[in-house]
Amino acid sequence: MVSDSALLSKTSREVSENLTKNKNALDTAIDTMKLFSTVREEISKQSKQISDVLAVLAEVAEGKAEIRSTLVAVQKLEKRVQSKSYICIDALGECKEICFLPILRSLQELLKDSTLGPPLYIFITARPHVERHVQQRLGNIQSQSSVRIGADESDVRKYLVHQIESDISDIEMGSDIRNEIITHISTVSNGMFLLAALQIKAILEKTTIRDRCEAFQATTYDLYGLFRNTIDKINQYPKPKAKQAMEVLKWVFLAKRPLKSGELRHVLAIRPGDKELDIEGLPSEKSLLECCLGLVNIGKGDHFRFVHKSLHDYLTIQKEQRGLFKTVILRLVIPVLLI
Repeated sequence: MVSDSALLSKTSREVSENLTKNKNALDTAIDTMKLFSTVREEISKQSKQISDVLAVLAEVAEGKAEIRSTLVAVQKLEKRVQSKSYICIDALGECKEICFLPILRSLQELLKDSTLGPPLYIFITARPHVERHVQQRLGNIQSQSSVRIGADESDVRKYLVHQIESDISDIEMGSDIRNEIITHISTVSNGMFLLAALQIKAILEKTTIRDRCEAFQATTYDLYGLFRNTIDKINQYPKPKAKQAMEVLKWVFLAKRPLKSGELRHVLAIRPGDKELDIEGLPSEKSLLECCLGLVNIGKGDHFRFVHKSLHDYLTIQKEQRGLFKTVILRLVIPVLLI
């Protein structure tokens, strides 16, 4: 039998990847089960502890006013604890299905558990695509109310007016053009500040009224389309600036954890063959932000991050389908670690 070594290698790699993926899924499920097992224990323990305290206080409270007042306070607390318990989960949709589905299954088990005592109320914030999964797993157990949060059109208009008035260029757009831009963008942005922000940025960066009008007419109202257009504009920069912007996007996208401003600046300053850090090669924080045309910002903890989770989703698709960021960055790992 003749074996194709390339095919064998590919098959072996796929099997290994599947095993790793399944192991990660199993580990996630086990961790989630442990977490909610602890939650169940804490809810039961909380109720039992208060009951135990009440029993002790009741025995010694006879004729002692100061203890009786404590007993009354604990009794009130017990009523509150026994009336309801809450589990609040924020940003559930920011993790992949492999993570949030076990969480929903565990919540389902908690809601079905009649031994817990107090009614359990669950509050979840998530992106819209998670709502279907929540309804499937929790809807038949507990009544649901959902609220969709978006930017009010009047808020978007105020933002657009502010951006136009803050424009430091010498271009004087007439009131008709200004009003048309503001009205149109605030209407079609559909409550998404990010969409409006990218649209007005794309328009105001133009250097003539004609170019701004053409940019306005050509503006796409698909979020992924806006990301694509913005990256295309980045690639039209002079080569050094375009390279820097794409390096920023690459490191923010591929990093295992969010990078602090100083960390990212140090990484971008290092070149193959460097034995030590040359501080004259450090890019400024301002230049890193400006060259990315609003696709990245600095969040809490001085960390560089994407302007929205949907940009990470878009880049993931581009990486899988078009090989975006295929360039290996391992060549920098050893110098970075040594420095």
